[in-house]
Amino acid sequence: MFLKLIFILTISSLSLMAQNSGPYPNKEGGIGNTQSSSSNQPKSNSKEKESNYTKSILENISIVEKQITSKLTDVERLQLEATEFNKELQKEIFLISESSSAAVGAEGVITAKYVEFVFEAGKTKEIKIVNRKKILKNDLHSITRTLSYTPGNSESIKITVEQFDSKVKGINETEMYKDLVKESKLHALKAIDNALYATIFRLDSFIQKSQISKIEKNRTQLEGL
Repeated sequence: MFLKLIFILTISSLSLMAQNSGPYPNKEGGIGNTQSSSSNQPKSNSKEKESNYTKSILENISIVEKQITSKLTDVERLQLEATEFNKELQKEIFLISESSSAAVGAEGVITAKYVEFVFEAGKTKEIKIVNRKKILKNDLHSITRTLSYTPGNSESIKITVEQFDSKVKGINETEMYKDLVKESKLHALKAIDNALYATIFRLDSFIQKSQISKIEKNRTQLEGL
């Protein structure tokens, strides 16, 4: 009777162990390791999402680079037309995109954003996008950020930050395109693309106004005959 009771208890214990081990993974990799494939599922999905995101960023970078090339062609064509009315535009174009001044506390602040083009033999040699913030009563806090770009070479893009402390310490605060993360590369390219778009609009408006002025001037001269 005592042996029979031991036997029953042993069978019951084994049965309970088998039931508990069913749905849970086995550290040894044996029976019960049924969820190992599903546990890897989130990691797989995460890698796939990361891969798709990277692919999307790279595709957008390629698209914006092509847009820049196309807009540069338009800028150079319009620049050539504009020089017929203003010879000073043959070598350089300086366009203020935003300028403002305001009093912040006891300090006067002047901010300015502008784009500078340098041309050589009818081709764009360099583009600079400048964002300047000047503190009138305390130049220590003034700061200038410049993005420069040599057309046709995205790797030439660099962002330079100038402020009083860096000048005094002789620190060169410059970031090269190749050292930027993908998102920052796209942001830099979009800044150039937007600057080109605004320049095309400004040049086109200048040419149209100049043509109208020329027509009116000719008309006035003819009326005097």
